[in-house]
Amino acid sequence: MIASQVYIVPKHLWETFGIRTSSDMANFGNPVPIGSGPFTLAERKLQQYTKLVANPNYHLGRPLIDEIVFPVISNPEAMLLAFQKGEIDVMTWSIPYASIDKVKNIPNVVLHAVTELGARFMYFNCQRWPMSDVNFRKAVHHVIDLNYVAATIYQGYALPGAPGRLPPFLTPWYNNKIPDKETLYPFDLRKASELLDKIGFIDRDRDGGEMRQTVKGLR
Repeated sequence: MIASQVYIVPKHLWETFGIRTSSDMANFGNPVPIGSGPFTLAERKLQQYTKLVANPNYHLGRPLIDEIVFPVISNPEAMLLAFQKGEIDVMTWSIPYASIDKVKNIPNVVLHAVTELGARFMYFNCQRWPMSDVNFRKAVHHVIDLNYVAATIYQGYALPGAPGRLPPFLTPWYNNKIPDKETLYPFDLRKASELLDKIGFIDRDRDGGEMRQTVKGLR
């Protein structure tokens, strides 16, 4: 993680900016970014667009595309709308999963399904009650059905993960000896209710209402 935030930059250019502290870095606007990639900066308007042009000195040869314009689009739904209208040629954001079938039916569109090097995960603030109680944390695991999340919410474009920060496919760093979440904490509302009863989250009329109201108020 430390190395991923360290950039190799040319001294003869960088030292002229006078950056010495983290505050200097945070306020640095990088007005004329440089690099050795296939494109170079031609124009940039903040919150509007960035225009790149082909780098004739690129070590793998000049790109076949003369210029690329990256408009600033606020969210994936807005990007999808611009794509459908033909205002942009490529979507670089994840398509909303519920819209995948719609995108497949757009003429002359190629949909690339790629694997993200990341995972969706949840943090607990274990210094605050009830998150500090292991029974509460276990109950939360038992009320989440990862198979439903992967199949329905992500439309099959996701895999149920395992406890930990790394996704299962990120080998060799992923520890495949750790049982998956559904083995450790299978989806089980009755079990979750029993665990919550232990710490006082009791659904006294057994209709689910009082317990949900209590949990909803947590921060």
